[in-house]
Amino acid sequence: RLVNSPSAAEAGGGGAAGGSGVASTSSCSGGYAPRLGGGGDPLPAARCGPWPFSCPGEDSTLSQRARLRQAAALHRCVATAYARGAALHLLGRVASLHVAHLDSSSAFSLSGFGEPEDVLALAKLALRGTGSTPLAPLADSAEAAAGHSVLSSLVSDEALHAAVPAFASFGQRLGDEAVAGLALLATGVREVETTHPACTDFVRALHCPGASLVSLTFDARSQLARGARLALYADAACTQQLLCCEGDGLLCSEGLWVRADRVWLHYTAPHNSERAWGFKLRATPVGWRARSQAAALALPHASPLDLLSLLAERRP
Repeated sequence: RLVNSPSAAEAGGGGAAGGSGVASTSSCSGGYAPRLGGGGDPLPAARCGPWPFSCPGEDSTLSQRARLRQAAALHRCVATAYARGAALHLLGRVASLHVAHLDSSSAFSLSGFGEPEDVLALAKLALRGTGSTPLAPLADSAEAAAGHSVLSSLVSDEALHAAVPAFASFGQRLGDEAVAGLALLATGVREVETTHPACTDFVRALHCPGASLVSLTFDARSQLARGARLALYADAACTQQLLCCEGDGLLCSEGLWVRADRVWLHYTAPHNSERAWGFKLRATPVGWRARSQAAALALPHASPLDLLSLLAERRP
């Protein structure tokens, strides 16, 4: 049930106000956030995005009902997230589970532990909400740490493997998950570069389909000519500038993370008498967009390198 409960993103979509579905959020910049504990007046929220309550002064009974339905859905999603975290913490206490299994007065049995795919799904959903990425270590999060601890224990727990044979091949399943994650990461890399030496002006898009976050890094040989200019933009009209380098101001050792699946490059070089090499820019996806919980579960584990490290330590 915890695996199949809707995510906050899914709760936010749906029918129009007054219909059977959940209404869309209000885009009011000065909205209000509901109390997580329930009851009382809503707390003023930071002016950072939509909330399911209207601006002060707006009075529409129908829209208020729709917002309350959405607030209830969001509360449900928060409760589900906490329940998933609690389930992971319980599953991670393997020693206590073994004690309960051996206790004749306990109703718990390892044979009722659950299916490996459900445990993996819980770990993936918990990790996805922490900001962990394929190229970064596990986030400093109780949920991510609990999920990692559960997977580590299940891979090496021989007693559990004997009681629940489905977990005997759990290490292989995690290995497949790690390989799928690395393959998705490798096939998502995109590059754009000038001629070498650089002598052509251009405007190009660098696109990693399906990415929600990309890491941009320059080739170590990159060098701009005097008077050359390279600017990165977040839009095709080149009005939202992300980075601008001129001449020797390009630092190849520095990278840039962009929360989008594409950027636009505008490069100009009036002359290149010194025959500067130009540049090569690589975009590596470090997060994948998932518009539903089903799509999130279809993606590989968010930290394949951590899975490989776990397997090397626990199941070499």
